[in-house]
Amino acid sequence: MDETDPDNTDAFKRREHEYADYSNELAGRSTKIARFFNGQSRDDQTAQSRKRDDETIEFLTSLQQLLKDPEYEALYNGVSNSLREAEIEIENALTEARQQFDHHTEALDETLKGASRLPDGTAVFRDEQGRIFSADGREVGDEEAQSIVWREGAVTYEEYLARRKAVEDAQRRLDELHGVQIDLGGIHDRLDDEDNPMSMEELEEAEQKIDEVLGTISQKDDEVTPLQESTIEPTSDIKLIPIK
Repeated sequence: MDETDPDNTDAFKRREHEYADYSNELAGRSTKIARFFNGQSRDDQTAQSRKRDDETIEFLTSLQQLLKDPEYEALYNGVSNSLREAEIEIENALTEARQQFDHHTEALDETLKGASRLPDGTAVFRDEQGRIFSADGREVGDEEAQSIVWREGAVTYEEYLARRKAVEDAQRRLDELHGVQIDLGGIHDRLDDEDNPMSMEELEEAEQKIDEVLGTISQKDDEVTPLQESTIEPTSDIKLIPIK
């Protein structure tokens, strides 16, 4: 047999492929690709695989793609953790601030209930110098003062102002904390935006803002006017006490 004969060479190659296929089949390996796909087909397969990878990347959100960067991922996770801590702190602070506001408001209400009054029902208080003021700050003249129904144990004007200020401070505290909560909510929304994710610069600014919030919550707590104990004693007796 002439091995240089093209027909013989093709027959020899076929026998080699058949033997290889037979061996692969005995070993449980698939022979379809080897037998029916040439080199060009394998190139097509590689191109299709790359296309599938590109399509997978295309389906990833912008945030998911950025999170592939270790530096970005570390900063993003750090801000997320700090934000969760700040949200817990602000909620605790709000709970305490609401309690303070309710407490101070109740004390002020009790102060007004026990106040001396003009005949028209206007609450009045005497200060340490003996001057008389209405609850809204108007000074009461001597003639009008003659008609005041004075209560024993009523607080002074200074004590009344302190309790009113405590309510105002508590309300201001609540407003400030609600403002901070809104700011944190904005950061939260930006962190969750997968189609328009925060840049590294925005994340760094958010981290600084969160640190400021955590650092000032306890400081602001110290600025709230402490509740003063009420000196009003319940009484059903109303006495007319002359003005000195």
